[in-house]
Amino acid sequence: MSRRLNICYVVMVLSVFLVCLGKGTFAYAAEDNRIIKGVFIDEVDVGGMTADEAKKAVDNFIEELKNKKITIQADDKSVSATLGEMGYSYKLNDAIEQALNLGKTGNLIKRYKDMKDIAYEGVRFPIEFLLDDKKVREFVSSSAGVFDVEPVNATVSRKDGKMIYTDHVMGKKLDVEATVSTIVNSITNSWDRNDVTVSAQLEDVAPLYTRDIIEKC
Repeated sequence: MSRRLNICYVVMVLSVFLVCLGKGTFAYAAEDNRIIKGVFIDEVDVGGMTADEAKKAVDNFIEELKNKKITIQADDKSVSATLGEMGYSYKLNDAIEQALNLGKTGNLIKRYKDMKDIAYEGVRFPIEFLLDDKKVREFVSSSAGVFDVEPVNATVSRKDGKMIYTDHVMGKKLDVEATVSTIVNSITNSWDRNDVTVSAQLEDVAPLYTRDIIEKC
């Protein structure tokens, strides 16, 4: 009986100690319905924020990203546009709800341990980033004139009784769909949040009259 009383006493003292130690933290997280410390949504530190504050912080982060530039380049030619012009957006899904629930389940001791672990190790929730394919395609299509090169036909002429041939020159044409895919992949897969330069995807275009055809004629 005495041993049971001692155990109860120890548990009670420990509980009182944890309540006193974590009083401010628990009140901040549970009573004020705030996200506990050490929680990030993508690169945004949302620890200590309410749901509305966290949403606003993420919105501001995305607005900054919209100013980043995408540049299409080939040799010494290039064109650029901002991510905002290409319909950059995001989906939070349930990241804020999950963040709010951290450290708020289980008994007092578990909640205290969870909060300490997260404050020390951190928890990061991902964001789903999106580009408007239509706007990206419009940007790439409008850039075709910068990169397209008309092919040049081979020629033949006669001089001093001899046939004189010139070689044909291959042209270039922007592959719109391949370039769109390159841009979308560069942003949606492991983007480092800096300005991005991608190579224009070009196709060879043969002239109507190549040297082989001219020589046969």
